[in-house]
Amino acid sequence: MIQDIAKGYKKVIQDLYAAGCTNIQFDDCTWGVCVDPNACFIIGTDEEGLQQIIEKLIRINNLATLDKPDDLIINTHICRGNFHSTWACQGSYDRVAKDLFASKNVNAFYLEFDDERSGDFKPLQYVSKDKKVVLGLITTKSSVLEDKDYIIECIHEAQEYINLICNSSRLNAPKDIKYKL
Repeated sequence: MIQDIAKGYKKVIQDLYAAGCTNIQFDDCTWGVCVDPNACFIIGTDEEGLQQIIEKLIRINNLATLDKPDDLIINTHICRGNFHSTWACQGSYDRVAKDLFASKNVNAFYLEFDDERSGDFKPLQYVSKDKKVVLGLITTKSSVLEDKDYIIECIHEAQEYINLICNSSRLNAPKDIKYKL
């Protein structure tokens, strides 16, 4: 079954690429469910079974992207749900970080850190050096604008675990960090 699911994804990826698409983003809610404190209940398993599911999901994802064209960019957004500005799941990336961030074959992770439901930035330490991370610090679930200083503080906190690439003129950040637009 794993091979068949991966084959289906691979076909879609190949068709998109053949049509001219060179940048694909998976909006993947399964990881949002896996990090939820109630994941075992939601999925109907225990911790060991959940770990096996996590490993199978990574295997499917990696098989689907195996042998992709070199110029095809594949990213994944780990989504906790957003329907009418509400959410479906919550939880830190801790449960999946060691497996997912280190071994999923993608170019970048688009991660939600827009409120306390997402946990802290510590799981970012497991992101392999060949991958980028986009920090989702601005929420779509509220019309209240985030405080600029708070966002800058979050970026610097995340920098403890991953390399920071940003536009320094907007952040008033230290000069010893590499930035790009």
